[in-house]
Amino acid sequence: MSVFSLDSWLTLIPVVHGSGAYASALRKELLTRPFDALAVPLPASFATDVIRGVKRLPALSAVVRLSAQEDRFDELDDSQETTDLRGTYVPIDPCQAVIAAIRFALGERKPIVWIDSESDQLEHHS
Repeated sequence: MSVFSLDSWLTLIPVVHGSGAYASALRKELLTRPFDALAVPLPASFATDVIRGVKRLPALSAVVRLSAQEDRFDELDDSQETTDLRGTYVPIDPCQAVIAAIRFALGERKPIVWIDSESDQLEHHS
């Protein structure tokens, strides 16, 4: 597992989602390096439900957030708007490295910082 130390106080650990091997390697990395807090790539609005799911492990669950997104097309008038349900989910599975890290931080009583934006808009970069 490659680790990037940006400074003496900030270390980035890349993960592969859905890989039990990475979840295990991440846990070993957290055991060997002292840390003050864990930053996870999830928005703060997921915190309560994700932590609840992590505390329920080994039972598997998922946190799901749906949002209605209105799609408008130039050739349609205002009365023909369509609403499309979109969303995102977080599988609460110990084979997910982020979930394994959250579980470890909770066990070690370390603060968890939720650093992703709350936007439900996905920007496409071609």
